[in-house]
Amino acid sequence: GRHVVTRHEINSKPTPPRFVMIGKMDRKIKVQYPTYIQDSGGGIVIDDVTEWEQMAYIETNPGNRTAGFGSNDSEAVNLWTYDIRVMMRKINVIKSNYTLEYLGEKYAINTIKVTNERKKQFYELLATKVDGNI
Repeated sequence: GRHVVTRHEINSKPTPPRFVMIGKMDRKIKVQYPTYIQDSGGGIVIDDVTEWEQMAYIETNPGNRTAGFGSNDSEAVNLWTYDIRVMMRKINVIKSNYTLEYLGEKYAINTIKVTNERKKQFYELLATKVDGNI
């Protein structure tokens, strides 16, 4: 049968991500999450790194623009300069202390936003390149 769209459905539809189509997720990115333990000398050392790889859409930011998550960037409350903007399916939880690895470079996550598109959840991440080991 024909589905009649109600006013409620129109109002509750999530706004789609502004810059991505699912078909563009053609880059491989690695998500890493270190766990720490205290060594015998009382220092904190990395015990293990949990990681997984998945396909993502990645936009680099050569001009170091600032971006945030208002309805447009100038209204955003949190403005960050960022090096890459990443869009990926939400398959696992990602937290701000996780790091991203892309093309051999390590990135710290500045902002995390979850968006919905076609009943699937996506992460939109802004991340900044970090030098050396964390």
